[in-house]
Amino acid sequence: MRNYHKIDMASTKWLTTHFLAKSAFRIRSLASLPIQNGAKVLDLCCGPGLYIPYLLDLVGPAGHVTGVDRDPVSLDAAHQRLSVLPNKNWRLEQSSFEDFVPRISDYDVVIIFNSIGYFSNPYAVVEDIAQRLTSGAMIVIKDFDLESFFFQPRDCTMWADLINSAKKMNDDENPVCYDNFFGRKVHSLHRAYPFKTHVNETWTQYMHFPFNELEQEYIWRNIECLLNQAGSSCPSSAEIYFKKLFYPSEPKFFSNPDSMFVEVEYVTQLTV
Repeated sequence: MRNYHKIDMASTKWLTTHFLAKSAFRIRSLASLPIQNGAKVLDLCCGPGLYIPYLLDLVGPAGHVTGVDRDPVSLDAAHQRLSVLPNKNWRLEQSSFEDFVPRISDYDVVIIFNSIGYFSNPYAVVEDIAQRLTSGAMIVIKDFDLESFFFQPRDCTMWADLINSAKKMNDDENPVCYDNFFGRKVHSLHRAYPFKTHVNETWTQYMHFPFNELEQEYIWRNIECLLNQAGSSCPSSAEIYFKKLFYPSEPKFFSNPDSMFVEVEYVTQLTV
């Protein structure tokens, strides 16, 4: 089994499934953010632009949303998604972070969702952005790690075998792997800069039987990523167990009325 690389979880298909499986929850979570009508928002590492339509609702016609990503395939998907919207107060730009950050200045809000772990030094990235924003501007960062979810029923011994095997693969040949998801460390990013305020919170999503198709696909892909990450170091008994439990052809987990899946994402709001 090939090793898992983080780019597998940055594909347009995976991100879309991830978002749609939790779309109702996402809308409520975004609405809780203090993004004002008329605000100028930057969605940094926007991927296929899944959050931008909802950000546009928050900023209204007087506001503006800019999406930036280095991947042309993701941006093409974002453009197709946004071009059908009635409002055109959005812009997409293909750029690396290094090239774009010098132009970060007059945004009211900078969003970095599920991508802060891509940078070798997230604290330096946050400091660099904060230094370029005006007083009162806000940076909102969200991330998760693959220990951020919990599910029942499960065999705890098999789960421990899978987790420990995945962690063994954190090496130089696979530098953006399991342990490098930033996850709960998001809550320490306020130390990067003398922010006026910081608010740490968690967004918790609860899924249960009966699971819809998108939820099933999303949950299975999380397990699949762990299996791929673990590679040959995963005991065959654990690999067989989780494939039988979740694999889409005969998913025992999804047919069990007692099944539940809980995911936690970590969020911080930093005010410059």
